[in-house]
Amino acid sequence: MSGPVRMRLPCERCGTLHIDRGEFSTRPHHTHQCEECGLVWRPAIVDTVGVRFLWEQSEDPGLAEERARLRDGFRRGMARAIADIHAMIDTEETT
Repeated sequence: MSGPVRMRLPCERCGTLHIDRGEFSTRPHHTHQCEECGLVWRPAIVDTVGVRFLWEQSEDPGLAEERARLRDGFRRGMARAIADIHAMIDTEETT
């Protein structure tokens, strides 16, 4: 994955969610400052970007592909779970 890691960054002191906007939403950096209490902290040893939601729209096509892969895997897993539940119900009804 290229570019900064997208993270939810609640302030370590007051809990206010830190969201990078404008230039900071794409510029690699690892130091953040809370807009509420002024705390400066480094949430990771890699470059990060504070976001409101982890799956916000992005220009990065790799992120869109990863999101689609995870969504499809989730749907397949749910379909298997539902089929298993129906099989258990059918087994209970026949016994």
